Amino acid sequence: MEPNRREFQKQCAFQSFCKRVLHNEACNAHDEIRRRRKREVSFCDLALHEERQLYTTDKYFQAKTAEPTYQI
Repeated sequence: MEPNRREFQKQCAFQSFCKRVLHNEACNAHDEIRRRRKREVSFCDLALHEERQLYTTDKYFQAKTAEPTYQI
């Protein structure tokens, strides 16, 4: 009966180790999510002038001295 008990203890120790690892990884993941939430801002929370800083538009051929377009 001793070998079965020893195997059972090994299994319990391994299960305990696995549960601890998973628990610690979950804690790390939640901490990382909290850190990201502090640093990141969603687009809907931005002010209008901040939104306008995020993009640019090309202004080709808007000047009067620009090269004329060729049409057939």
